[in-house]
Amino acid sequence: MAPLLSRTFGLLNGLLALEAAAWGAAASGPLYCPPAKEPPASPKLTFAASPEWIQRTPALYIPMPRSAGAGMLAFARPDLPSLPEMIPSFRDLPKLLDQARALGTDTIYLVDYYEGWPGQLPRNFWLNKGDYLPRSDLGGAEALREGLRAVHERGGRAIAYVEAFIISKRSAVGQAHGEQWSILTPQGPLAEPYPGNWHLCSACPEWVDYIGEVCRRLVGDYGFDGVHLDSYGAQRDWRCVNTAHGHAPGRPDVFNQGCVELVRRVRETIRRENPETIVLCELPAMPALFPYLDGSQDWGIHTLSQRPIWNAAGKTDVFTTGWSLDDLHQILALGHKLSLGAFWLVAPSGPSCLAALPAKRPSARNETGRRRFIEECLQTLHQWRNAGALLGLPMPEVEDVSPREMQGAGFFRSEESAEALFQRIRQRAEAIDEALRARGAAPLPSPAEHLRALLGARRALSAIIDRSGSVRTLQCGGSIAAYEFDSPAGQALSVVNVGNESADVNLSLSSPASNEAWRDALTGERFPMKGDSLRLPAPGHSLRFLVPQ
Repeated sequence: MAPLLSRTFGLLNGLLALEAAAWGAAASGPLYCPPAKEPPASPKLTFAASPEWIQRTPALYIPMPRSAGAGMLAFARPDLPSLPEMIPSFRDLPKLLDQARALGTDTIYLVDYYEGWPGQLPRNFWLNKGDYLPRSDLGGAEALREGLRAVHERGGRAIAYVEAFIISKRSAVGQAHGEQWSILTPQGPLAEPYPGNWHLCSACPEWVDYIGEVCRRLVGDYGFDGVHLDSYGAQRDWRCVNTAHGHAPGRPDVFNQGCVELVRRVRETIRRENPETIVLCELPAMPALFPYLDGSQDWGIHTLSQRPIWNAAGKTDVFTTGWSLDDLHQILALGHKLSLGAFWLVAPSGPSCLAALPAKRPSARNETGRRRFIEECLQTLHQWRNAGALLGLPMPEVEDVSPREMQGAGFFRSEESAEALFQRIRQRAEAIDEALRARGAAPLPSPAEHLRALLGARRALSAIIDRSGSVRTLQCGGSIAAYEFDSPAGQALSVVNVGNESADVNLSLSSPASNEAWRDALTGERFPMKGDSLRLPAPGHSLRFLVPQ
């Protein structure tokens, strides 16, 4: 079954439960296991030698994920504040660093830092992809330089968003060169995906020169510590027939190799300005990009766990996300890292999850309204469920699924089916409220403190997990997954439980004789070895990082 269809049925199983009481103590979140048969490692697969700071970075903080790339787009609600609604000037960027540190990271990733086209609403400046000039309403280039300098003085880092596949037709560069540099098909300029934009040919030398200079300016003139090349890694096999670009026409390998050359050029260019800078992209789908990438952003644990390089923890940094704490725990357990937004800073407020849902649903014909409705419902359900899981309460499952998947699942084919979905979402909220009644009057927690502790432990294990390490699956099934990391710096274990009930885990290690006991890096608990195995409890909705004692 195709992944999208499979996940849609998972959503039906999760959201459309008939009775709240059906979700008892045995319920669990989805557990994503890597492929049973791991693909053989390619001797040609090589990875970039990345700066130590990105190796030790456990997460990216993305305050405005409206176009942030990969899984963070799941948090891209239309009512998210824009950057000027969060800070009055680039000089106040350290305030965003404080938010990042509340979650456990020192690295912020800015998306809507650039100027829009004339007459454009400031909230939508992010649509003006192509020019990447600092926004005047935040103080322009000088304020950006000062703000980034202040972030660096406080020990922080900042990455800039750059779209390497499309530019807006309204941008200055789009009006001047868009058609000339774009992919040309036998039917004319490429129109999809992303209508209203030019789709750039990666094998057009002038475009490669231009985007290289954009990234040089972001690093060399303003002070960013790296760039995220959106769409790159996800785009491949486009066939351009424009002979003016100087490449062979109509061949997909031309575009693919052009992507590799573009990323290589960008990395080489910015590292001449600052050898500590980095390049990130989406996915990527082309292993040939890895020698020139310091990391990537993926579409969530459900895709990450199925990629052939899932076990390349220790070779390249993958940042991804989800709405469920269970999913974040699994991402970290695999040895990968997190992309986080302000969603994770906020504690649920109000009398109940049900009361926090939208009071009404939009018309089935209102596409924009129903997208916003779905996003609000899913984020509300997960926010309250995560709070209950943090309190150690048995919680009903809510599938961590994208609003795009829900939109395509036929729930809004009629007013009746849309209303049925609304009522079933309300039933799920009632089930969460019922589970939360056990807390009494205790306030619901924000996940921030929990994540800060997890990411602190993940950073402390960086020398073992990141670069020159290997990861082996010890167990994955039911509600439990466990992994063993080996590197010249030592050994580490991760154990994740996505279920409601605590479980006893018995692990057979590859080199058990060398360690007498293991210590939980989060709680300090000590667990002795018994013969060739390690036995320990795994509480519900938890993640353990273990190191030799």
